[in-house]
Amino acid sequence: MFPMIQADLRREMDPGARWQDTPWRWRGALVALADRPGAWAVLEYRLRRWLQAQGRAVWLATKPLTFLTRRVIETVTGITIDASAEIGAGFYIGHFGGVIVGGGVRAGDNLSLNQGVTIGDNRGSPTLGDQVYLATGAKAFGPITIGDN
Repeated sequence: MFPMIQADLRREMDPGARWQDTPWRWRGALVALADRPGAWAVLEYRLRRWLQAQGRAVWLATKPLTFLTRRVIETVTGITIDASAEIGAGFYIGHFGGVIVGGGVRAGDNLSLNQGVTIGDNRGSPTLGDQVYLATGAKAFGPITIGDN
């Protein structure tokens, strides 16, 4: 979980670059954690994914807590990310609100989303490659594939 979070925070420090090309800076990470709603939503998503990976007993025991954290993040940020979505390192949400990532979405590293983006959960979910950027208002539904870059 922590390597993924570190990669996500690197993207917050320099959203235009791949996380692999961005040096770690504690100040930048703290600013992202304190000030960026997209970072909050991604961090909460990573926590739910990690708990889910710990096994059924842990996932069920923490489900009331994760239900609450997900609802708080959805209310505060306007961003919904299903825990069953598989998103690679360097996940970046650039703007507040209206972002929905449905279950079954599979995405590679350095996925970037802007406000008003909805992907997945309408007759299937897409597979997205590495370095994919979905601009404001983009919608991607169904069992489609969007390649790298």
